[in-house]
Amino acid sequence: MKIFKAVLLIALMAGTPLFFTSCSKPASSDDPVVDVDSSDKEMNGAIDQSRKSVQQFIAALQSPTASQSAFSVKKRFDQGKKGEHIWLTDVTFDGKNFHGKVGNDPEEVNNVKFGDDAVVGQDEISDWMFIDNGKLVGGYTLRVLYSRMKPQEQKDFLKDVPFTFE
Repeated sequence: MKIFKAVLLIALMAGTPLFFTSCSKPASSDDPVVDVDSSDKEMNGAIDQSRKSVQQFIAALQSPTASQSAFSVKKRFDQGKKGEHIWLTDVTFDGKNFHGKVGNDPEEVNNVKFGDDAVVGQDEISDWMFIDNGKLVGGYTLRVLYSRMKPQEQKDFLKDVPFTFE
């Protein structure tokens, strides 16, 4: 079965002040990368949900309120049989595609690197997220990964991110 990598903290750490200054460094090697089987029904459901609800993200991105920040979309990058889902930061939308910057140095693919420009169609995203008043909006794949953490891991995780789950 095909395995893909999902970097858990990349967009989450994007919500820190570092992100607001346009993300000046890639995620560290300490950021957890989670292997998820491509046939994982819960994760695939989260990806489907993100695609079905992307208009909510687009509306907020195009007219953000003062309480909304850290807009990111996740794209799958493929190289041969390998694939890695990576968050894009500094996201814009041209009416058809999202444009952004690769938010970390990949671990599984080497055809893209931190800071590269990337484009993803709205029907190709694997997730979207933003923060509104300190609460995560979207982030469906993050919610799946969070739900699989042990209680102490969840507690530690929430210490490191600038949002809460609703």
